[in-house]
Amino acid sequence: MHRFAAFILLLSSCTSSAIDAQTQTPQQPDGRESILSLMDITATPGIEYPIQSGFTLLNLGGAMDMKASVPLPFLPWLSASADLAYSYLPTLSDSSISIISVGLGPRATWEIAPRLSLYGYLSVGGYFGFFNKTAVDPTGLAYPNQQGGDPSAGGGGGFTFYLSPSLSMGVDADLLWYVGMNLGLRATIGTSFHLEGLTRKVYLEKIQFEDLYPSIYKKYAKKPPGSAVLANGERFPISDVAVSIFAKDFMDAPTTIKIPGRIRPGSSEPLDLGLLLSRRALDLKQSALANAEIRAEYSINGRRETSLSYCTVRIFNRNAISWDDDRKVASFLTPTDPEVLRFSNLIAGVVRDAGPAALNQNLRMALGVFTTLSSYGIKYVIVPNTPTYKDASDNPRIIDFAAFSGQTLSYKGGDCSDLSILVSSMLESVGIETAFITIPGHIFIAASLGVAPEAAKTTFSSANDLIYRDGKTWLPLEVTMLGSRFGEAWRQGAREWQENNDTGQAAFYPSHDCWAEYDMSGAPSDVASIDYPSRSEVRAAYDPEISALVDGEIDGKVRDLTARIAKIAMPAKERNDLGVLYARYGKTKEAEAQFLAALDLSEYVPAMLNLSNIRFIQGDFNAALAFLQRAERVAPGNGKVLVGLARVNYELANAAQVDKYVAYAEKSDPGSTDKFPYLRQQSGVNTGARAQDTLARRTDIQWATEQ
Repeated sequence: MHRFAAFILLLSSCTSSAIDAQTQTPQQPDGRESILSLMDITATPGIEYPIQSGFTLLNLGGAMDMKASVPLPFLPWLSASADLAYSYLPTLSDSSISIISVGLGPRATWEIAPRLSLYGYLSVGGYFGFFNKTAVDPTGLAYPNQQGGDPSAGGGGGFTFYLSPSLSMGVDADLLWYVGMNLGLRATIGTSFHLEGLTRKVYLEKIQFEDLYPSIYKKYAKKPPGSAVLANGERFPISDVAVSIFAKDFMDAPTTIKIPGRIRPGSSEPLDLGLLLSRRALDLKQSALANAEIRAEYSINGRRETSLSYCTVRIFNRNAISWDDDRKVASFLTPTDPEVLRFSNLIAGVVRDAGPAALNQNLRMALGVFTTLSSYGIKYVIVPNTPTYKDASDNPRIIDFAAFSGQTLSYKGGDCSDLSILVSSMLESVGIETAFITIPGHIFIAASLGVAPEAAKTTFSSANDLIYRDGKTWLPLEVTMLGSRFGEAWRQGAREWQENNDTGQAAFYPSHDCWAEYDMSGAPSDVASIDYPSRSEVRAAYDPEISALVDGEIDGKVRDLTARIAKIAMPAKERNDLGVLYARYGKTKEAEAQFLAALDLSEYVPAMLNLSNIRFIQGDFNAALAFLQRAERVAPGNGKVLVGLARVNYELANAAQVDKYVAYAEKSDPGSTDKFPYLRQQSGVNTGARAQDTLARRTDIQWATEQ
C-alpha cells in the first residue's frame, strides 16, 4: 500500500501546481473562448473494488482517474469526454496489478446551483494490465499471462462543487468493465481543474460607439457616446467593478465608470461608455479611426481580475457637423479666441467713441461688426463640391463642413453657417447675446439688444422688425448680406423670420441655451494670424452706415415735429424738441440749427442749456459758460442751469465758482448734483467721491426738453 500513498502525495502536488498557475494564465482580451479554454480537466484519487473478477486474488485497491471534457456548442449541457485512469489492485500473493485504461464518450452536466453541478457519463475504450511483480500460484509456478489488454467500458456520475472559477471538489461513483478480466466499482473524491476558469468569463459584449465630432467633444463628458453590456459568465458574483476606456492618441486619460454593488453569476449590466476626447482633436484635419482599449476590473473570490476588450471608434475632422440637431452649431463659437477678441475689441472701441449714445449700444455694436467685416472683404461663398447647408440640413446623414471664426476670417468667406458662426462669435466676445435662426435650407442670426420688449416697442421706430422672445428683444440679421447695407440685412432677416415663423418653419436657438447641451469647443491651435483693419478703416465703414441707420430711425419723428412747427406761430419748444432729437442721435449741426432758431423766437432757457451742452461736448468751455450765464439771467435759481455752471467752471478750474454753484444748486434743487460726485469732491462736501474719467465726464450730457 506504500505505492498507493505515494500516488496520493503525487496527486496533491499536481493540484497545488494547478492552483498557482491559474493567476498567470493569459486571458483572451475580446471575451471569446477557444475550444481549449472551455476544457475541464479532472484529477481525482479514489478506491476501486473488484466486485467480479477472473482473478480471485484481487483485493481493494487505489485509483487515479483523469478526465477531460469539452461542451458541445449546440447542446451546452452535453460534453465530449475522454478519460485516462490508473488502477492499483493488490493481490493475495506477493504482487499487485496495474491497469491503465483510456475511454471516450458523452458526459451530461446539470447545474443545480451556481456552484454545484450533477453529472453522468458513459465511456468505451480499452485497457492494458500487468503484474507489478511476477505472480506465482501457491505451488510457486508463475501464471502464464503476466500482462495483456482488451476493450473496456464504464459509466458513472457524481457531484461537483466549485471552490474557485478554475478549481472544484467532487465525488464520483463509476462502474467499470475490463473485458476478460474483471468488473469493478470505483469511488473517487478529489479536485477538478477547469481551464475554462482561467479565461475570464467576465467580458464586454454589444460594444457600440457613435461617430465622434471634435467640435462637441465636451458633450461626451455629459452624455457618453458608447454603450456595452458587461456579462458575468462566472459561477461566482463579482463586485467593485470599474470599466475604463482609453484611446491614447485622442485622450489625455482613461474615462472610468464604476458599477456599485455586485453582479450575480449569469447576469449582465448595461453600461454607458464615456470617451472624453482631448482638445487635440480640434487639430484633426482628416477623419481618423481611434483604437480604444476597454478595461473591466473587478473583484472575484477576494482577487482583483481584469478583462480586456478592444474597439475602433471613428472620429470626424474638426470641422465636421451633422445637422440632426441644429444646436450643435453653437459649439463652433469662439468668443475667447484671441484673434476674434482683437478684432471685436477694435470695433467696440470705435463704436463706444462714435455713438450716438441715444441709439441702442448693442445695435450699434452689431452694425459695427457687420460693416467692418463687410469692408474687410468677408463674403458669402458656397464652396464647390461640398454639401450646402440646405442639402445637409435636409439629410442629417450628410456630414457638413462648418468653419471656426478664425478660419473664416482667414478665408475671407464662408457659407451661411460659417458667417453665422463668425458674426455670433464676435458679438458674444463683447458681451452681446446671440441666437441662431434656422428656416428651411438656411441659417442666420439674431443679436440681443439688451432691453425689454415693452421698452423696445416705444423706443425703436422699426419695432416691427424685431423679435420678442422670453422677455428679450432680438435684432435678426441676414449674415449672407455682408457687403450690403446693414439696414437691408436687418430688414431681410426680419422678413425671413416673420414669413417662416408664421408657418411654423422657423426655429430660434439662443447660443447660451445651446451651450447647456453643446458647450463651446474652443478654437483650433493652427489658425493663421489675421491682418486687422486700422481704426480709421473701421470708422470709415461705420460712420456712413450709422448715419443712414439714424436717418431711418428718426425720419418719422422729424416729419411729425416739422409738421407741428409749420402750424405754430412761436414754435420755440417744438424747435428745441427737434434739436434734442437730432442731438441724441449725434446730428450736432442739425441740432444746433434748431436750438439757435428757438432762441431767435424767444429767450428759451432749454435751448440755451442745449447750446451750452453742444459747446461743452466740443470742449469750448468759455462759449458754454456764456450760454449758461445768459440762461441764469433769464431764470435765476434754475437747478439745471446752476449744475451746468458748476460743471463748466470745474473744467475751467475755477474752484471757488464750483463751490458756489454746487451750494446754490443743492439749495435750489436738493440732490441735483448727486450724479456728479466729482463736483462735491471739489467743494469738500464729499471727500470720498472719486473724479470721473475725463472722457466720460465730458460726454455725460442731459438734454433739456422743457423750461
